Amino acid sequence: MDPAKRLCFLKKIYFFMNSQLTFILSMSCCMPLIAYLFLYKRVDRLFHPLMLVFLLGFIAEVSTRLNRLYFHIPGYTYYFYTTATIIFLFFYFRFYRNIGLVKNRNLISAILLAYIFFIFFNWVVIYHKDGFFNFFSIIIVYAVIILFFSVELFSKQIFNKSRNIIYNPFFWIGMAGIIFHIFFIYVSALILFKTSDGFFMNKVSDVQKLSNVFCYILYTIAILCIPKTSNYIKSF
Repeated sequence: MDPAKRLCFLKKIYFFMNSQLTFILSMSCCMPLIAYLFLYKRVDRLFHPLMLVFLLGFIAEVSTRLNRLYFHIPGYTYYFYTTATIIFLFFYFRFYRNIGLVKNRNLISAILLAYIFFIFFNWVVIYHKDGFFNFFSIIIVYAVIILFFSVELFSKQIFNKSRNIIYNPFFWIGMAGIIFHIFFIYVSALILFKTSDGFFMNKVSDVQKLSNVFCYILYTIAILCIPKTSNYIKSF
């Protein structure tokens, strides 16, 4: 085989295997859902919005994979995930309200409306000006919002002396949220600013994939730590 053709063939195999591995690792979002299915009788309904976030994440990963393999709808990933971030925020805020982290309903409504306005502005102004739907600037804003509340949740558990932190589900949820969204913001910012070093970006992307798996393990631990009684949960 000609060396050039051999190199091209090896590259195709590498990208195919990398794509397969990426999808397999992305399915780690199922781990907290599986834990929930085994413990659903004891998981308080206050956690249901968070479970819906994981379920929507699973649907997003599968649908974008199917589109990439079979349907090839232009811009599907951008538009689907942009819409999904609004739904993610809604369910996250419902969860934060349920556990008492956010008590002001008007604050939640204001953040959601501001985020939707930002998407509209980005879509109409940036899209037509630059000829490119600036998806990564949107998801960075989304991740910053969730990161802020994850830090708030985590810090409250650190300074709460009345609970055993190892068995505190909110501690694990807060930690997972911080790690997940910090990497998310970092990688998205690199893409947004068009970092040209392909080797560096591949390494960063590999670290993010592994960190996502680690975070879903933390979320699974959180589900396993949910106690049978709801009094513990409501006394946030």
